[in-house]
Amino acid sequence: MQVPILSGIYADESANFINAYPVNMVPVPSATGLSSGYLRVADGASRLGPGEGTPRGGICWNGRLFRVSGTKLIEIDKDGTYVVRGDVGAGGPCSLVYSFDRLAISSGGNLYYWNGVALQQVVDANLGVCRAVVWVDGYFVSTDGEFLVVTELADPMTVDPFKYGSSEIDPDPIEAVLKLRNEVVAVNRYTIEFFKNVGGSGFPFQRIEGAQIQKGAIGPHAACIYSDTVAFLGGGRSDAPGIYLGVNGSVQKISTYAIDAILARQTEAALVTAVLEVHEFQARSHLWVRLLDRTLVYDIDSSRQAGVPVWFQLTTAKLGFGNMAKLKIRVIRVAPCIQKVIYKSFPTGYQAIHKRTTRNYSSFIWHSLLPQSVVQMGMSWMLPGFLPKMRRVFRNSSSCRLREMLPANALY
Repeated sequence: MQVPILSGIYADESANFINAYPVNMVPVPSATGLSSGYLRVADGASRLGPGEGTPRGGICWNGRLFRVSGTKLIEIDKDGTYVVRGDVGAGGPCSLVYSFDRLAISSGGNLYYWNGVALQQVVDANLGVCRAVVWVDGYFVSTDGEFLVVTELADPMTVDPFKYGSSEIDPDPIEAVLKLRNEVVAVNRYTIEFFKNVGGSGFPFQRIEGAQIQKGAIGPHAACIYSDTVAFLGGGRSDAPGIYLGVNGSVQKISTYAIDAILARQTEAALVTAVLEVHEFQARSHLWVRLLDRTLVYDIDSSRQAGVPVWFQLTTAKLGFGNMAKLKIRVIRVAPCIQKVIYKSFPTGYQAIHKRTTRNYSSFIWHSLLPQSVVQMGMSWMLPGFLPKMRRVFRNSSSCRLREMLPANALY
């Protein structure tokens, strides 16, 4: 029998078996003989410099790194030093794109250009509120939530209101605009439409019939381009929130029952703030779904290799899912093959879970099991064949061994 490492299984309150995904560990499909894969430590980040505030987005342009930090646009050097290039106002995550001669920044409902010398704000009233921006065929294309707005080819500082476009397959608002294969993608709340450049004296883009997707994104940053598809968090009318990949009129759901259960526990207001982004490093391509209390990560290459959706979770949160400070743990060794963990989770008081182990499985010990299954679910793990998130080699699971794995503030 092989030990399932890529994900574990637990039972919820309704006795449904649900996948439990690793936390801060990356599943790697690989035939090891013992299992179909293994877990490695998730990549971290090192501090490069202080910045000017909350990081809100960045991009590399002409070999230089630009980021919006707090309210400032900064240009960062390799040694971490930076130069402030101007003020782009307060707000949430920014979208940054570039043309041949300028960098565009959508920040706080406004549109700014950095041309290598000065930072300029587009003050044309016809622009409206700039929620997102892309660059296609010489046009900067933005949206105010109702229209698709294009700048003039000869002068990107001006907007002609007679050249407004719209996404009219459904009367839902436009949440964001993206660019895929040189096509404009209008990401709406319940639908997604694709447009190609056809020129003309009016709105230069035309809807591609048959390419529409009958699902949309829940928020302005809940969609991105991933593996030549549109990845988005949302759904159609009357759909529960899910995570999808869509292109050419077709859509594939990549969120599993367990991921949907996590999304279902979030409020709509929380999901609206979700941010989807792509991280590619060392031949790995991951889709990050950043929620308020955790980040859900989907690995498309590992999913194809394993034949099942491969997900894991990242968290450094101090509230909710990632909070270990409210968990007090004491291990009592009851018998050679059974562990009894007494935990105190405020305000519920002392409770207990049991974990059956045998000598065959004594080389594994919990890794990231307690925060999800204890704090959130309070479920029992009694099946020796399902050891979902294991690490390290300990023959005796004593309290001193558990202390080596958990934060100091989580223990008596």
